[in-house]
Amino acid sequence: MLDIVKAMRWNYVATVASEGNYGESGVEAFVQKSREDGGVCVSQSVKIPREPKQGEFDKVIRRLKETSNARVVIIFANEDDIRRLLHAAKKANQTGHFIWVGSDSWGSKISPVVHQEEMAEGAVTILPKRQSIKGFDRYFISRTLENNRRNIWFAEFWENNFSCKLSRHAVKKGSGLRKCTNQERIGKDSNYEQEGKVQFVIDAVYSMAHALHNMHQELCPGKVGLCAKMDPINGTHLLKHIRRLNFAGIAGNPVLFNENGDAPGRYEIYQYQIQNQTAEYKIIGHWTDQLHINVRSMQWPGGVRQIPKSICSLPCQPGERKKIVKGIPCCWHCERCDGYQYQADAQAQKVRFKFNQPAQREAATEERQRSDKLSDVVYFSIKFLSHLWHRQP
Repeated sequence: MLDIVKAMRWNYVATVASEGNYGESGVEAFVQKSREDGGVCVSQSVKIPREPKQGEFDKVIRRLKETSNARVVIIFANEDDIRRLLHAAKKANQTGHFIWVGSDSWGSKISPVVHQEEMAEGAVTILPKRQSIKGFDRYFISRTLENNRRNIWFAEFWENNFSCKLSRHAVKKGSGLRKCTNQERIGKDSNYEQEGKVQFVIDAVYSMAHALHNMHQELCPGKVGLCAKMDPINGTHLLKHIRRLNFAGIAGNPVLFNENGDAPGRYEIYQYQIQNQTAEYKIIGHWTDQLHINVRSMQWPGGVRQIPKSICSLPCQPGERKKIVKGIPCCWHCERCDGYQYQADAQAQKVRFKFNQPAQREAATEERQRSDKLSDVVYFSIKFLSHLWHRQP
């Protein structure tokens, strides 16, 4: 995500995180990396509580508006928090102001942007590069209340998916809900799209299975079931086997882990665009060890093609010099150069003497000579007084 920010030449951004390990760790890693690499400053980091109070998201938007030059907002948040954040921005009439850069928790999901497409327009999001698993689709759309009783969350999914209630007593007048008939079918009576991380869940299950199998072969060779050495299972030993894995995943990609326990990073980069009144996530690039992005295919709020700015300070004009804001190297004030000084270039903070006319040169020379003479007087006065002091009995 930092590579995306740099590619767009943004140097002043804000961050928003859902409270918890995912959100807070994501923002912490982004801020740390931005400090190490330099060139990008974080205006402020806002955290959304686990149980937001009424008006909490309005408060977040007000805070983000305090540093209005930081138009880009880096988001590590769950989809419900993203949806409510966009809604609060919409209420505050901020459509087109903020440029959202979302992590894989946003990805290409519809739920955060539905009914607030214009507020999300231009958002750049990422998702681990994945493939749709056709076998999973065939399995899932065949699930019903009758053949999937083992899944304790399936009934709740059924009610939400088909906007109905399994209990007649739960149907309230005026709610717009009806009683489920049990004849509804996934993909036929409702929209269905495979969740983007199905491939990785399957690969994770296979990783655990392969690691347990390899551990069993090492500790219980030739035996069926658990032996004494695997009862109970040593988690540290199992982790070693997981980190040694290297097999072809469900989509044919290699599944392996580095020394930190992370899988190789392969991401697709999306942008949420509106064209001909149709909103969609469009793939604009990918990241595999380094960023590859098609800037020409990007489109910003209002259909604008020019990349919006998210910088703290504008470049200084000729005859001005930078005065860096303490602790924020991306921010500065522009000051006029003094008298016979000029700024060597747009980036320089030091000034040099400038003489355009002989009279200016002579005036500056006289000024320096007067300064030198004054220094001499002060020096000899101090020396004389010091001599008198030493001669006192």
